Amino acid sequence: MEKEKIILIIKEKISEIINIPVEDIDEEENFMKLGINSIEAMDIISSLGEELDIEISPVAIFEYKTIEMFADYVANGGEDNEDD
Repeated sequence: MEKEKIILIIKEKISEIINIPVEDIDEEENFMKLGINSIEAMDIISSLGEELDIEISPVAIFEYKTIEMFADYVANGGEDNEDD
């Protein structure tokens, strides 16, 4: 799935949680600065994984701290592109 679609899905889920319009959510903002706590982050990971039918590491949202970074990770099937 393309990154832009994933970003929109994530922003929609965040919008439901923090009760602000999708268009007001900056994809370069840190999840925690958006007001997402760890329980809500787990909800986002779980529902996104189910919707996209992929397995997402529970710690990924803390490693990829912005919507854009997290969407890159998810767009790659939940795999890290960095070389070891």
